[in-house]
Amino acid sequence: MRLKPEQTKLEMSDAYFYVFGGPHKGDDPAEPVRIVDKKGFIKVQRGRAMALKTKAKNYVTAMKQLWEDMAVYQPENIARPDFYLCLGARVMDFSSTDFEQLQLLTDLEVDSLEPDDDMIIVAANVDQL
Repeated sequence: MRLKPEQTKLEMSDAYFYVFGGPHKGDDPAEPVRIVDKKGFIKVQRGRAMALKTKAKNYVTAMKQLWEDMAVYQPENIARPDFYLCLGARVMDFSSTDFEQLQLLTDLEVDSLEPDDDMIIVAANVDQL
C-alpha cells in the first residue's frame, strides 16, 4: 500500500484471512484494502474498497449495502463495484452491472456454507471523480 506500518490497520479477520486497510482520502469512506491469507500472501489488493464481515445468512443485505455505498456515479453511467467473497479458505471474485445477476452468481457459492458461518465481503471500485 506504500504506507508506513503505523498507517495500516487490521480491519477484520477470520480463520483464513486478514483484511488490512489504510487511511481514507478526504470524505470518501473507502480506503486501500489488502486481503492477506494466513500464510502472508496477498490475495487481493485494491486502492479503493470497503469490507464487511457478516454471517452467511445475512450476506445479501451486506452486499446490497456495499453495492450502493461503493457506486461511482459518472456522467454516462454508474460504475458498480467488484466483489470479493472470502468463503472458507477461498477468495472468489464477482462482478456484474445488475444486482440480481450478482446475487444469482454468489448464491451458488454461499449456499455451500452454514447460515451462521462467518464470511468477509470486500467491494472495490474506481476512484470517485
